[in-house]
Amino acid sequence: MSLSRRSSTFSARSMTRDFAAALEDNGVAESPVGTSQGRGAFRRFKELVHDAGLAGRWQTFREGRFRRIALDWRSEKGIEVDTNT
Repeated sequence: MSLSRRSSTFSARSMTRDFAAALEDNGVAESPVGTSQGRGAFRRFKELVHDAGLAGRWQTFREGRFRRIALDWRSEKGIEVDTNT
């Protein structure tokens, strides 16, 4: 599977949905913005996360997801990864 195909598997929509679902009683998961689609949905999601004081948690979640995508891809290609760096 190419990196671009794998990346589309972990789309911004699924990432925001997973993040909202992982949070407890914060209003993001229950909000229509947490599940919205269409033009401007990601911008509205980021505004809601910022307004709820969750920007740092979102950034950590997002970085972890992208790291996992990269590590999975490298593993599939047989590229050894030094996870200590």
